[in-house]
Amino acid sequence: MSHRQSVSIISALLSPENDARPTFLLGAGASFSSGIPLAAESVRRLARQTYAEIEQGRRVLPEQIKTSEWVSWLHSKPWFIHGDEKLGENFPLIIEHLLKPEAYRRRALLELTALKGEIGEGYRSLADLVLRGLVSTVLTTNFDICLPKALNDKRPHIRHVAEVNRGPDDFNEFSLYARAQIVWLHGKAEQYTDRNLVEETRTLDPKLLKNVAPLLNATPLVIVGYRGAEPSIMDSLLGPSSGIDFRQGVYWCARKGETVYPSVEILKSRLGKNFQLLEIDGFDELLVDVNKELSGVQRFLVQPSVAAAQFDDRPLQGASWADIDTDLALATLKKYCEKLERGAITSQELRPLMQELGLLVTEDGIECPSVGCVLLFGRDPNRFFPHAVISATVDGKKRKVFSGNLLRQRQAVLE
Repeated sequence: MSHRQSVSIISALLSPENDARPTFLLGAGASFSSGIPLAAESVRRLARQTYAEIEQGRRVLPEQIKTSEWVSWLHSKPWFIHGDEKLGENFPLIIEHLLKPEAYRRRALLELTALKGEIGEGYRSLADLVLRGLVSTVLTTNFDICLPKALNDKRPHIRHVAEVNRGPDDFNEFSLYARAQIVWLHGKAEQYTDRNLVEETRTLDPKLLKNVAPLLNATPLVIVGYRGAEPSIMDSLLGPSSGIDFRQGVYWCARKGETVYPSVEILKSRLGKNFQLLEIDGFDELLVDVNKELSGVQRFLVQPSVAAAQFDDRPLQGASWADIDTDLALATLKKYCEKLERGAITSQELRPLMQELGLLVTEDGIECPSVGCVLLFGRDPNRFFPHAVISATVDGKKRKVFSGNLLRQRQAVLE
């Protein structure tokens, strides 16, 4: 199967016609182009750093340490897993045995995963897909901030990004119907507590599994940039003990010529026709091409109601759809979608888009415009807000009052 065919398969999964929006699972390979090291390189960097700081007492800089010195020191550890092809498997072992105490561990992880340049195009494209409502939940084994940065750069158009499992018992924001959601499978570096990482990579938090199981039973799972080494993912999340049968399918993306781990072959045998191994050129290449394939395609998602909504987001009592200048709203939101490269919208798609943007709010089963909607697009917003006007005075005279909605007022003032 070629990269082009894989792009077509993933694009079809993301089509708005499919009720089940795919869930993505990302591994370290997704962040490689953003300058975040893979597991084996992380082992090298952490080993060199801890050797310089622990064995050499910071008398020399890590980059001044000879490779033979820190390699022989690391290989002498009783817990070290030998073999060049298994070097990456020592990542959790180094964190457990060398990165002590907790403050040092946290600092080392943050330095290791710090962004030193721009995030990769794959993350930018993934954020575009989230903005257009085609992707909502992303699971990640990583500690880096590439994904949250890409999504946060889309604010305020993506109004809120939910983050789940940043630390112990952090599941309050999890939702099966989230607009934009990151699930940190191994926690987040900023909130990383002094836990045993070897145990973490052996099994996931049962409470986390309880939350994500219904999601993974109802949606296709697309796995990109993940090698399949940690038992916490391969056994705890993807194994039979999880109770997840992946009826919607698992789509495992691997680079051309890459040999998958034996655990992936076991998963393939267990799932049978529900498992597909897709060949791709890389994470960035896949997401960029999928984003291009689905250019202009969007799915409108209703924003979850917020009890303590800000003033502009609250439903305006007494207002109805008849109070909205729909021609002005359509013309304005067409420009909005063009600017964000979301795609064209029609008059039939106006209300769904306004629902997604929180301009139309449902309360007690009744849909009505929000305060912000009436202020922006109202036919006569001064009926509700008589004080919402602009008064302009030139040279102490020629006072003029501009009324109407904010867009009309702005245009009148400019003129």
